[in-house]
Amino acid sequence: PGEVVVDVPAGETLVNENVYFHGTGLKVVKSGAGTLLQQASGHTHVGGMVVSEGQLALGNGQCLSSAGEGIVDPNGVLELNGKGDLQAYRFVLNGGTLQNTAADVGEGIAQITSLRLMADSVFKPSNSYGLIGSGYAATTLNLGGHTLTVPIDAGKKFYLFNTTVTAGTLDVTGGGWVVADKTGVN
Repeated sequence: PGEVVVDVPAGETLVNENVYFHGTGLKVVKSGAGTLLQQASGHTHVGGMVVSEGQLALGNGQCLSSAGEGIVDPNGVLELNGKGDLQAYRFVLNGGTLQNTAADVGEGIAQITSLRLMADSVFKPSNSYGLIGSGYAATTLNLGGHTLTVPIDAGKKFYLFNTTVTAGTLDVTGGGWVVADKTGVN
């Protein structure tokens, strides 16, 4: 197992179009207060991706490894950029922010299917986004006894379709809507 650290200084943006991460147990860590725009696809590392600080922005829906977890620490932001079909990835918020500031994706498009909290965190779907599986397959929101704050602008939606929600607090603010279908609480 190894670790690759991508350090992007404050005020800088690094665009990764051609570097591919491969390897069993390899973990990729985004550090530094700047932004990493991840556009290269085809990663096969299984150690996951950690956003320890700054922002990791998705350039396409296949730019994360389908193995491992995407973990966002307290000083980190994972920007989804309106990318749908991220159901192969397991997202973990460890006090960080998961956000979508790009165009609405729409409820007919598969989005994310697994979100787990390790600490109080934020999911900021500035435009409509949420947990929707392909064909409305089952999704999971594991609050783990923590609080997920979801600030939604008026007229926007946070989707929970066929979602199992575990114990914790879902704090929705801002005047938007939660759209739930077949949501169960454990």
